[in-house]
Amino acid sequence: MSRICGTMPHHFQLAAMSEQYRDERRTVELQAARLNTTPTPRVTTIPVVVHVLYSTATENVSDAQIDSQIRVLNEDFRKRNADIVHVPAPFAPYASDAMIEFVLANRDPDGNETTGITRTAVDGPYPYDENDDEATLKLDALVKRNGTGIDAWPAGSYLNLWVCPIQAGLLGYAVQIHLQLGTR
Repeated sequence: MSRICGTMPHHFQLAAMSEQYRDERRTVELQAARLNTTPTPRVTTIPVVVHVLYSTATENVSDAQIDSQIRVLNEDFRKRNADIVHVPAPFAPYASDAMIEFVLANRDPDGNETTGITRTAVDGPYPYDENDDEATLKLDALVKRNGTGIDAWPAGSYLNLWVCPIQAGLLGYAVQIHLQLGTR
């Protein structure tokens, strides 16, 4: 069994299915390229909500583990990680401080205080078949409320991360930003 990142398979599944998706992806890439030419001297802070879906006590990761991973994420994005010296030579000129920091949200969408972590008990690990061309699309549906998980908080205000039990070798995947922002 291989251990894979499902982001690109997810992207390719959507691109193969939808011309609208392909057009929106091109638009987002052009917008990103324009932003890349405008220096931003300040750090952008992104509120994060971590949705923990678990079926066993072991899968219910601790607040301390989540805090630790947010710290590592910030070190990586700010180019403050200890292993930055190991960036392969061809990529070294492109490594930079992204001027982005992630913080657990302190307010939920209704304005109530929060830790930035939700916890939802689910039935067993989610199935994943790396030979199924629509595997990440099916997984997307399962982690949302109608699939017994929890829905995303508004993507224009929060970065939503799910931690969930997945069968097979999938390490994780990312959903394209324009899908999260509802531009589709």
